[in-house]
Parts: sequence; C-alpha cells; structure tokens
Amino acid sequence: MTPALTWLEARLSAQGKTADEIVHDEHQRQGATNVTVRNVITSMRLISELDWAELVESVSLVDDALRSSSDFAAMDFPTRNLYRSAIEELARGSALSELEIARAALSAASDRNGRERDPGYHLIAGGRRAFERRSDFVPPCGAGWVDSTPRLASVAISAPSSWSPR
Repeated sequence: MTPALTWLEARLSAQGKTADEIVHDEHQRQGATNVTVRNVITSMRLISELDWAELVESVSLVDDALRSSSDFAAMDFPTRNLYRSAIEELARGSALSELEIARAALSAASDRNGRERDPGYHLIAGGRRAFERRSDFVPPCGAGWVDSTPRLASVAISAPSSWSPR
C-alpha cells in the first residue's frame, strides 16, 4: 500500500469510516441529487404547460366583478389585461383596493349610454381623468395627469361583437 493510501486509511479509521462506506455514501448522495433534478425538470415541464392567463383570470375577484356586470368576458385578452393594469395603477395611487376600483368603474358606467356604459371608458379612455378625481387618485411622483393614463398605442381596443351604442 502506498503512503498516501495508508494515510487516508488512518484518517478514515479515526473517523470510524472505511473507504467503501465513503464511496457508498457518495453514490447515495449523487443518486438523491439526480432524483431531485429529475423532479425539478418534470415539475417545470408541468408548470410550463399550464395556461397561466386562464388560471389567473378564473380566480381573480376583479375579473369576476367585471365579467358579471359588463361585456368584459367577450373582450380579447390584451384588452382585458389593459383594464386590469389600469385598475392596478388606480388602486396603487388611491386608498381603494383593486376590487373597489373595479366596482367603482362598473358603477360609473351603469347609468351611462353608449361608450360611457363600458367600464373601460372610465379606466382607460375619455372618462379616465374624471374617474381618477372621483377615486382620489394621486399619480406617482414626477408623473403628470397625462403620464398616469395607460398607453393605448400597442393595443387596439375593440368593442365586443355584442356591444352596440345606445
């Protein structure tokens, strides 16, 4: 036996271990690590297969309120998301919760005609500034009234096919 192996055997013996036990323990550790990595990869595949937008929309109280009292469900995803983003921004800049903002927009739309009957008119369109004032909205520091209005350039808002001006 070489001096290095003799030294190693002496050190292992002092710890109450043998070389075979150390090799066995290392194989066990590597096997457990492989199982963990395999489980993580499998979980990530399952997570990536979920339709997260559908899941979030199905459990959102804000979406539920908007669906139950407007044509929100008939709109395309980008438009629904624009409404949600406006609600989030208004809630951050006021003392109201997101659900309270959604209900206030529905209430503001309930006694109106034409386009103003859509809560989006109050959230992202011509009625936004008046709605901000009624909600005691304070724009983020450094932003003016114009900066607090969501940008519509990248998303075309279309009325659902069931919508018609009254």
